Order: sequence, then structure tokens, then C-alpha cells
Amino acid sequence: MDIAYYRNGYVYHTGFDALNQTSKETMQHSGENLVALIGALANSPYLNGPHEHSGNRTVFFDVFGFTMVYYSQTTGAVVGLSIILLSVYTTVSTLLHLGPGNDSFRDKDLC
Repeated sequence: MDIAYYRNGYVYHTGFDALNQTSKETMQHSGENLVALIGALANSPYLNGPHEHSGNRTVFFDVFGFTMVYYSQTTGAVVGLSIILLSVYTTVSTLLHLGPGNDSFRDKDLC
């Protein structure tokens, strides 16, 4: 839950952070959201049988504050492994391309 508000968000968790920086309406709105969140969490079906939901793991993250992206943990592992393999492949192929005896890159090209 984001509590660093749009207006004067730069003072959040600084020496200038004070209650008078936030309006009463904002505090009311935040309190209503918090009550709704606690109610939803307390009534969640996941609390009744957590062992039944242990295989459902999801990755959530924010993209520059524009949208929320989510996918399964398995998809995240596949994407992560793909990025690692692509990085290793790119590094190895670049090193082989720039290796000794290759005329495509010489010190004279730097001048």
C-alpha cells in the first residue's frame, strides 16, 4: 500500500516529514483503504486452507509506476534463465569475435 502521497511526496521519511504535510481528507481516504484491505485479507479464502494454495505462487512488480505486471513463479524462472543464457551467449560470442587473430578489431581502430 503506497502511503507516499503525490503532493509533497519528496518529504516522506525525511526531516521535513510531518503530519501537517498531509490533508485530513488524505488521511481519511487512507484509513478507509486500510480498513477495506484488512477486511479483504481477513476474509481471504487463502487463510482457511493455506496448504491448498501453496503451489500457487505469483510474481508481482511495478513498471515505472504505469502498470502492474504479474506472472507465475515458473514463468519468472524461465524468463530469468533465458536472460542468463542470452547474456552468457552474447559475452562468449563477443569474446570469440574479438579474440586474437581476428582482424575486425585492432588498436588503430581506436584512434
